[in-house]
Amino acid sequence: MELNLNLFLTFSWLFLSASLLLFGTWVLIDCQINYSIINRILQYFYLKEKPAKQCDISKSYFINFYIIALCINLILFLLNFSSFLLFLLFLLHISRRLYECIYVHQYSFQTTIDYFYYFLRLFHYPCVGFTIIIDYKYSSTNLTIFNYFLALILFFNASYIQYNVHLTLAKQLHSIPNHYWLFNSFTCPNSLAEIAIYISFYIASYRTSAMASLMLWIFLNQSLSTLLSHRWYYNHKSYSTKRCILIPFIL
Repeated sequence: MELNLNLFLTFSWLFLSASLLLFGTWVLIDCQINYSIINRILQYFYLKEKPAKQCDISKSYFINFYIIALCINLILFLLNFSSFLLFLLFLLHISRRLYECIYVHQYSFQTTIDYFYYFLRLFHYPCVGFTIIIDYKYSSTNLTIFNYFLALILFFNASYIQYNVHLTLAKQLHSIPNHYWLFNSFTCPNSLAEIAIYISFYIASYRTSAMASLMLWIFLNQSLSTLLSHRWYYNHKSYSTKRCILIPFIL
């Protein structure tokens, strides 16, 4: 029996989403009460400015991460040449993030990531590229000019916002960011922009279950990261409570 790769990717992204939702809920409810191993793992992955340990590497290694991600996805694109616009937008996204790692981000010696988290992220972008290919092969809907137009508008606006947010964060590395208008209302507008970028990918896709489950993973991942960042800001610095975490009046 032939393996249905669309269902395989769907369940894979859903499994990651369910695991993150379970452990994320544990951390958000329980991490101030005790220091269980699960809490420590998730805090270790998400919280900022951790003291460097032997099992950590500098966040500057994200440069290598994006170079590898770009090379692998270029190969996937050239070998399959499917969903041209969607794959092109995805490659542009990786290229911009690589540019930001080289020319925008400021990395302090104290800002580190765990090896496991680094390699987990290393697999993320190739898996997204593979999901785009499978989305094309299992497509059952037609895309219109409106889909492409809307995806392009959303992608370039969200990318522009995220780039400017990262510029602001780089200039205010050791203070609360407030020199960009979105920081007046949101804790992590870069996460909101990341979600919008992946929504543009979904609009430009054939909207298979694999792409829908990928969107769910991105939303939950960015939401947890933003919730923990908001807690860190709120507990450690004089922080404006007027800023919403991610979605106005909801989160």
